[in-house]
Amino acid sequence: MVTNSEKVRIIFGLKIRQVRLQKGLSLADVAEKVGFSISYLNEIEKGKKYPKAEKILSLSKTFGIDYDELVSLKLINDLEPIADILNSTILTDLPLEMFGIVPSDFVDLMSKSPTKISAFINTLKEISRTYDIQNAEFFEAVLRSYQEMNENYFADIEVIVDEFREKQGINKTQVFDVAILKKILFENFNYSISSFSPTKYQELGEIDLVFKDSKKVILNENLSTEETVFLLAKEIGYQVLGLKARPSTSPIVKVDSFEAIFNNFKATYFARALLINKDVLIGRLTYFLASPKWDSEAFLSILKLFGTPQYVFIDRVTNLLSGHFGLNNLFLLGIKHNSATNKFQTINEMHLRQLHSPHGYARNEHYCRRWLGLNILTKLEADKIICDSQISEFADSNSKYFVISIAYFLRSGQKRSDTIGFVMDSKLKSVLNFVNDGAIKKKIVNQTCERCGISNCLERVAEPLIFNQKMQKKNILKAVADLNFNK
Repeated sequence: MVTNSEKVRIIFGLKIRQVRLQKGLSLADVAEKVGFSISYLNEIEKGKKYPKAEKILSLSKTFGIDYDELVSLKLINDLEPIADILNSTILTDLPLEMFGIVPSDFVDLMSKSPTKISAFINTLKEISRTYDIQNAEFFEAVLRSYQEMNENYFADIEVIVDEFREKQGINKTQVFDVAILKKILFENFNYSISSFSPTKYQELGEIDLVFKDSKKVILNENLSTEETVFLLAKEIGYQVLGLKARPSTSPIVKVDSFEAIFNNFKATYFARALLINKDVLIGRLTYFLASPKWDSEAFLSILKLFGTPQYVFIDRVTNLLSGHFGLNNLFLLGIKHNSATNKFQTINEMHLRQLHSPHGYARNEHYCRRWLGLNILTKLEADKIICDSQISEFADSNSKYFVISIAYFLRSGQKRSDTIGFVMDSKLKSVLNFVNDGAIKKKIVNQTCERCGISNCLERVAEPLIFNQKMQKKNILKAVADLNFNK
């Protein structure tokens, strides 16, 4: 992220470069007149160095520009689009360094084609306005990209968790309860923990935790034991990892910065790794994946070993399937179903190696009801958990996936499903022995009803408007190609 001091250096460097080029001077010309080395002047223009006052005075005399104008934060002429970007929150919000991008290099690119880069940025803004993309959604998308770059496995955090376990004398098979985690927070980090009643504070009914200043947390008294365990483990993660910036609530209501979102992710990963020891889960998964037959009860029995919420377990499984078993051509999709409105909403999404099918679409489209993750939600009964598998082949692309889904009720009474999908390739077949189980259901699926051309689909809930538009364009183009000019 670009700091204010970096911004000052960048603007100053851009001015020097622009004036030098306007006056037809080379780096060597200016360096000789001012008494700089060429390399130092180059560093100044790139926004990496900022000269002392007497040297700035020499530059102003060399260029014939007033000193105050040279050190002001106002850019001139065709660099105004860059000024707009620098004075916005774009560079401070974007975690460029996470993607190996040096801010000065980014600005150097902008300085060479300011109008084009500005137009590109404005296009992105227009897209975000059109689709009502908020800061939180933008930050979440950046975070997902970071996860995907690292194949959703973070060895550095795994090591820190192992060291913490050893320091605390916690064995690998330890199943954590609320008392153990509270003791760690009290004795090691001087935490204060209390609770609130959502009956008294009705606006906080969907809030699990409120963080107050200086290690004070207030938990929703209606939380399940599993949810409480996870949230307390996450608080330990914040402290062990030394994370300061953070959201004030869980789930997140207000987003102040990407750093807060990123720290929330790291604390969450720490909590998953602490509660679900990688060596124990790897051992269980190794045995499970070697079975020649798909066994949903066996998968659920592994889940029940650790005493965590279902979505925490599924996320942890994806960490290790990618990081240990090498199954990194996969997607994770969390869907929530509101029974009152019969609406389905994507609440968690990750894609490794490529943008897989299925994936989240515009809010006004209807997900294909043939997806296993949606289908089992319609079958879910109160106080039950459903786990199933399916081989899904997409009608419009011939992409084929092996998917595992679990569906369950949330505390709010809403239903949720989590699905892991694997591309059906040679790697998958070498690791998942049961992928050839003939009893596994096979289904032709698609993205959304609006994009689907499957005829006589009994599960369809909306007309194929987008598909029909696509076919209309295709037919027009074919007619254009076939049209002959007759004299």
